[in-house]
Amino acid sequence: MTSITCAKAKAKAKRQWPLAFAALPVLTSFHTPLSLAATAAGDRDIYAETYQKVESIVKQQAQIVMFRGKDAGKEAAHVYIDGQLHSALMPGGYTVFCIPAGEHSVESYIGDAPLYTGKRNPQSYAKLDGGQTYVLEASLTGSTPIVHTGRDAEQSLEGVRQQIHVISRSGSVVPCLTDPSQRHAVQVRQE
Repeated sequence: MTSITCAKAKAKAKRQWPLAFAALPVLTSFHTPLSLAATAAGDRDIYAETYQKVESIVKQQAQIVMFRGKDAGKEAAHVYIDGQLHSALMPGGYTVFCIPAGEHSVESYIGDAPLYTGKRNPQSYAKLDGGQTYVLEASLTGSTPIVHTGRDAEQSLEGVRQQIHVISRSGSVVPCLTDPSQRHAVQVRQE
């Protein structure tokens, strides 16, 4: 009786191995460097819908629309909020997030691995007013984002697509709370 039980257990174990090996490529893909993952996976896996106007937010929050122009770069622009990773923008991608109004470090670095300068030593700080939407572009040459205002901001965002492949690790980023009294009347910074 014992030998039959052992034989059944061995047969069951043999059937499970192919499933374990089938899961292996999926697990290893999580560790692929971002620039390689974007190339290998194709645009469909890192981009969502094209930019749509955002709604107004409450006075206690500042909203940031951060994008990367459609350059030919292969490495991600790591976006750091208060020294913590929020996103990794590839060319033509954007992210929208909210943070409490006040002073924050908002930076982007292209190719900063393995030192992760933005995480270790934030350099740029900005005082962000509540109820405002800021449109920022990841700089290709420095860490301080480029500010876009008014019509320039709207034109800069045409055709960019939301990035969906990174989960924010920034403790400063909070869910955006829309202001029902200001429905669809976004206050894009005009300065």
